Amino acid sequence: MPSISSIYDHLLHFRAGKFGKTQQQFERKMNSYIDDIRLIAEGFMTPVAKFTKKRSGLISTEMISQTADTIIQTYEDYNSEEEKEFYRAFMYCALALLSSEFSYMGNEAPGFDHCFNFPAEKKDGLTFRYLLENLDMVTSDDGETSFDEFCDFAMYLPLMYELLSGKTISLKTKETDIASTISNREKREIAEDLSDKTEATEDDFGPDIDVDDLETLVEDPEEVYRERNRIEAGKLKVIYPGYMDYVTSLEKFNELSTKHLNAGFRKNVRYMISAFLVEGGYSIYNNEDAYVELMVSLAKARKTCLREMLHTEKD
Repeated sequence: MPSISSIYDHLLHFRAGKFGKTQQQFERKMNSYIDDIRLIAEGFMTPVAKFTKKRSGLISTEMISQTADTIIQTYEDYNSEEEKEFYRAFMYCALALLSSEFSYMGNEAPGFDHCFNFPAEKKDGLTFRYLLENLDMVTSDDGETSFDEFCDFAMYLPLMYELLSGKTISLKTKETDIASTISNREKREIAEDLSDKTEATEDDFGPDIDVDDLETLVEDPEEVYRERNRIEAGKLKVIYPGYMDYVTSLEKFNELSTKHLNAGFRKNVRYMISAFLVEGGYSIYNNEDAYVELMVSLAKARKTCLREMLHTEKD
């Protein structure tokens, strides 16, 4: 089934009759292309750093503040000024996080996934698409909404806060029981896919651990963690001189989450960013020549579908 973080909802058909793994892959690939076209057209592939960093590479709190203010002004259906402040605080923190790179050493067992890196993979620049696709929310049966505890914002907003402030903060999160959302049919398909991978590789066992490093960590792991985090915090503060704005914004967002974090949160954030990009001229709808060229290509694709599916005799 499609990832829960997909911005667009798709129905991925089960394997039945002549519709098997190959057909599922075709369907998934086509949906992925369509997603890319829609996201690029709406401007979501625009790098966040364009609005948050100076040419020198420094993260500018003034630029983040101005961008956050502009984004939240595109939405008018706030129930109160406090709710508007809530969204503004989140937007500031999200933009700051997506403009940063850092590592954080946790308190897990030495040598076993104790280092958290943001972003997990080196990228040329995180985009607004990344923001939306990593904003996973969970709404319980009683209507209470929380971050999925494994989404990037739930994991890394507090870690960045700790590096910059020396304090800890706990956001409103909830663990998702993936098994409960998967049907028996999906479980059989997953088992079938897993059975195809019969040979173990080095990646299955994680990276090799240097014995000397492991001994050092075992001697006094907490001291090693503290020192590495202190160094990482220093580097982050150098490129982000106005970091205290992040600290206060996350505290404000967390304070107001109990009252204002609801099932419409992700949809509202998506609307704000989409409107911001369109109003700023970052969508294809602001470029008539590019829009016409795109529509010509899409018309050809549509014509192909019609020709093959409506005029081809079926076996």
